Amino acid sequence: MKLWAVSHCRIDSQFLGIDFSCCSVRVRAQIKKSVEVAIALQSFLINNLLFDLISQTQTHWLIFSFSCANKNANCKTNLFNSHINMSNYPSNSIGFILLTHTNPQQIYRLINTLNRMFNYPLIVCHHDFSKCDLPVDNLSKNVLVVRPHLQTEWAKFILVEATVKALQLMYEVPDAPDWFVLLSGADYPIKTAKQILDDLASNPYDAYIQYEPITYKIYKSDLTQNMLWLKNSYQRYCTKSFYFNLSKKYFAQLNLEIRLEHPLLTKAFLPFSKKLACFSGSQWFCANRKAAKYIIDFHSQKNALTLYYSNLKYTDESYFQTILANAPDLKLKNDRRRYIDWSTGGPHPKVLLMEDLPNLLASSAHFARKFDINKDSNILDELDKITS
Repeated sequence: MKLWAVSHCRIDSQFLGIDFSCCSVRVRAQIKKSVEVAIALQSFLINNLLFDLISQTQTHWLIFSFSCANKNANCKTNLFNSHINMSNYPSNSIGFILLTHTNPQQIYRLINTLNRMFNYPLIVCHHDFSKCDLPVDNLSKNVLVVRPHLQTEWAKFILVEATVKALQLMYEVPDAPDWFVLLSGADYPIKTAKQILDDLASNPYDAYIQYEPITYKIYKSDLTQNMLWLKNSYQRYCTKSFYFNLSKKYFAQLNLEIRLEHPLLTKAFLPFSKKLACFSGSQWFCANRKAAKYIIDFHSQKNALTLYYSNLKYTDESYFQTILANAPDLKLKNDRRRYIDWSTGGPHPKVLLMEDLPNLLASSAHFARKFDINKDSNILDELDKITS
């Protein structure tokens, strides 16, 4: 059997300048049995056409016309509707925001995995090109890159700005996704697409995000070891420090810090009040279109809260929590749907290895972090098998 004129073709809306809301491709074939046509067209669709087309359109029906050159064949002229069943996973049901700055090969792998699992969803990548290069020519068409990029720094407000810029780009496009997931280049899915999408669709929440109230009462409480970060959060966001550098002719320089902690003393310096409480949690979260637009609109107002956080460190672990948790019309689930292992202590979580696979499988999380293919790529291979 031979297929003419199409095996070398590429569907490219920019090249052809057409709208792919409806698409028809004509194929001529010499066949002996009609079943060969269905097999050939299905193979052709999957291997040659589908992946370029999905990034251009929300329709997944491709109409093929073919004719039989062999008059003795079981068919003459037939019209096939070749359909890849993605009705349960429309390409605009979920999108992904990637914040990346290193390890391009791992970034490519994550993108390829998301494409495989979610049928080429909208992916918006903010990559810090000042940290390392990321050849964008190798990226599929469903991936948008934030330009110009911001030079990000760990624990700085610029991470918030990069996230918002990516959200703005995602929700400017037509048919923006119903949900977005914020990922780093060191994240990876640990559940199937069906499990993730069914979970999001079957619950009434607008966002899955870790958010804990940061109060003076909690700050002064006796907390367990794994909750001591709440005390750190209060010091970061809810205290006011004054620094003095004192030096005298015959004495060494003296650096003095005076820190106000009680709400009665800090009230004049902080944006928080009974109507605007402070919250904190993990940087990584998932939210729907309603929550995304609320974040974008709130941030664009350049209000007192945004100005306050712009001068702090570790704001990526409180800014979005405070915005969403104070929103009157949003329903949040205090669950980031992310597996992260902090058992090693320190400012960064444990790099996950094959030994961690049982814990990942037992988790209810959708994604896990962090992974490093230079330390252990086998665990990603195993997760690919599980999520296929």
